[in-house]
Amino acid sequence: MQRPTNSPGRLTVKHYSDAPHQAQIESDHRHLAGHWVDIYVDFSGFFGSYGPHMFAAAPELMAYALCEDARSRGEDLAETVLIRHGFDPRECTAQEFMDRMRRAALAHATGSAA
Repeated sequence: MQRPTNSPGRLTVKHYSDAPHQAQIESDHRHLAGHWVDIYVDFSGFFGSYGPHMFAAAPELMAYALCEDARSRGEDLAETVLIRHGFDPRECTAQEFMDRMRRAALAHATGSAA
């Protein structure tokens, strides 16, 4: 599958101290194609009891929610969501995409994402 275009893609968490709630979240914008405003993500701070991984999982959670919402209403938006996230609807069904995003979001939110 191709990398997403005009999407920040997967966000990474970098800890720069021993404090588990203090971190930086960023996209891999140097290796993505698209408009700067669509691909660039970089922020840091104190993330409280949720921790930074929960915040970094937001794109996968949003993709899952958008696709599920579109499917539940019978709209073609599900295909648009797949394309925006770099998936070819001919190779990946909306359900497969949702399963991948759900697993990715859970792994990311718990800090066990690869």
